[in-house]
Amino acid sequence: MRAWLILFILFNSALASGAEFERPITFAPLPMKSKERSIEAFLPLIDHLREHLDVTVIIHYKSPYGEILEGFEAQQIDLAYLGPLPLSLLKKRYPHVVPIIAFNQHNGSSRYRCVLSKFKKDRLPTDRPLKVALTQPLSTCGYYMTQRLLQEHYGIALETEHFDYLMSHTNALIETLKGNFDIAGATEEIAEQFHSLGMETVAYSDALPGFVLVANTQTLSPVQIEALKQSILSIKPEQYTTWGETLHHGFSKADPHEYDAIELDVQIPMKGRMP
Repeated sequence: MRAWLILFILFNSALASGAEFERPITFAPLPMKSKERSIEAFLPLIDHLREHLDVTVIIHYKSPYGEILEGFEAQQIDLAYLGPLPLSLLKKRYPHVVPIIAFNQHNGSSRYRCVLSKFKKDRLPTDRPLKVALTQPLSTCGYYMTQRLLQEHYGIALETEHFDYLMSHTNALIETLKGNFDIAGATEEIAEQFHSLGMETVAYSDALPGFVLVANTQTLSPVQIEALKQSILSIKPEQYTTWGETLHHGFSKADPHEYDAIELDVQIPMKGRMP
C-alpha cells in the first residue's frame, strides 16, 4: 500500500511539473475584440500554465474563425477558445476535439447570451432595409443568433435585409454606435460595455452553452489534457479575479454533452449583403 502511495505521489508530481510536455503547445483565441486585446486577455492564463506545468504556450492568432477550425484539422493547433457554434461545426468536421474548461460569466455560470444592441436614441427604420452589423460568419452571436433574434422580436428576416461582417463583437458595436449600422449582434457581456456610450440592449437570446477551452486529442495525450485541466481548475479566486474580464469570473469543468444541442438549422452566408 505504501509503495502504491509513493508511486501515486511521484506520478502526480511529474504531472504537476509539466514533465509530460516535450514541445511547445499552440493556443488559438477567438478574435472577439481587437487582436491585441484578444491576445492580452489570455496572457495571465498562459503564464500560469508555463509556471505550473513548465510548458511553453505559443499563441496562434487567426482572425477568421474558419482558419482556427482548419488549424485544428491540420493538427497545427492544440488548444483553442471557442464558442458553441464554432465548436459544433468543428466536431462535425474533426471529431478529435474535446471541451475541457468552461469560462464562467459574472453570475457564476458558464452559460451566456447573445443580444441585439442599438444606439438608444435611434429608431429602427421602416422605410428601407435594416443595416445589421455582425461579428463573423461562424460566430454564435453572428448571423446564427442574430437572425433568430430579429425574427423573434421584430418579425424581420435577416436574409432580406442588409448586413455585413465586421470581424469582431467590438467592431460591430462600434460601427453601430457611429451610425453606420442600425443594430448589432454581440454577446451580452461585450454589449453591456457600450451602455455608458449610449447603446442599449433590445433583445436577448436564451442562455447558451458557454465559451470553452477545447483540446486536440490527436496532438495532446490524455495525460497532458488532464494536466492542463487540473492546473486551470486549481487556480484560486484571489488570482483569477485580477486577470481581466475574460478570466475574471473563474473556470469550471466543461460538459461536452451541452454542446451536442447546437444544431446548424440555417444556411449562413459567408459574405455580407450590403448595397
